[in-house]
Amino acid sequence: MALMVEARLQALATQELEELGRASPGSEDLMSTLPRLESQARAMFLLEEREVPEVRHVLSQHRRAWLEFIRSDLPAVIWTGIDAPQASEQLMVVCELLSGGLLSAIAAGDEVAVATFRTRFFELALPEPDLSLATLLLTRQLCLLAGLEFDSAANEMEEAWSEWVEAELVHPADALWSGLRGIAVNDVARVQDALLELSTTRDAALHHAAQSGWVLRSTLPVALTLQTNAAALVRLARLRGMGPLLPVGRFLVPKAEALWQLDG
Repeated sequence: MALMVEARLQALATQELEELGRASPGSEDLMSTLPRLESQARAMFLLEEREVPEVRHVLSQHRRAWLEFIRSDLPAVIWTGIDAPQASEQLMVVCELLSGGLLSAIAAGDEVAVATFRTRFFELALPEPDLSLATLLLTRQLCLLAGLEFDSAANEMEEAWSEWVEAELVHPADALWSGLRGIAVNDVARVQDALLELSTTRDAALHHAAQSGWVLRSTLPVALTLQTNAAALVRLARLRGMGPLLPVGRFLVPKAEALWQLDG
């Protein structure tokens, strides 16, 4: 990456941490705590002088808060179907927190957190709001693959894929979904393509953040989130037995490999 872009990202990450440092965590609820911790980890991830253990510590705090969140009554909004603008905004935040936290737990190899999520949500009736349904379809497949239920995941996606696409619950070109489908059917080439697409998207998003001049939480989830998604795919692919065929260095930056302990 060009030195000018790297310097701009370093400045944005520093600005982000300074702004977060002026916040008052004591007055936050879980809906505010989780995005703050994610923003903090994202900024620290980009700063060269911040070491991997520091970022991992923040992500551990995030995962503990996420477990508290999924055990609470807050996610119940995904089944309400309320159309008020305020409720819709809250619904979007809840969906992002549910899927993002699960992907992070999978990337970290946190089997307890994944099992806790599955116990809380897996057997519940699917909700009617499209955004909620799309989120829970994704998390359901993540839970199946993390539980080594590859045939079940493959069958569900094969049987319902065209229906999901028609209902716009999934996008057929989405890299994360493509990678999950590849893992389910043991298609290494598809997983490789998905990981390369995530890597390309990451580079484009980083350049966008540097050029926009916005603080990181106001832009695309530029670095850590996309690397988390890639790390989760790598972790699931290894469970599928694809590890020797997926050289991690092609898809993750060294700091991400170390962060998720995928470099060994």
